Amino acid sequence: MVCFFMQSPLTSLKELHKIAKKLTIDTRAKIEGDLIITAPVDTGRFKSDWDSILGKKYTFSVVNTVPYGSILAGGRRQARNGMMIGSLQWRLGIAPMVDDWEQYIIKRLKNELT
Repeated sequence: MVCFFMQSPLTSLKELHKIAKKLTIDTRAKIEGDLIITAPVDTGRFKSDWDSILGKKYTFSVVNTVPYGSILAGGRRQARNGMMIGSLQWRLGIAPMVDDWEQYIIKRLKNELT
């Protein structure tokens, strides 16, 4: 007699939900932490104004409400004379970090699902 155990689809869905929820929370924390640590300013509110909001269905938002945030995220900064020049720390803006976060998510999913 051969006997084997197979997980029910419900158990598998519960496991997937658990993995997705943890990955969402971990990724949100990683992104917010990376942005705070690497923010290309030492003064002003940009570094301290990052906030993350957990949404529904494995979503979240990471926001910064300072008016000049989009300029910094685009790899620019305002010099003392008012001219816009390239950022020293975020030369390419946040685009390279987004690529890193995508790789982080892919790697975590592979680890969790194998």
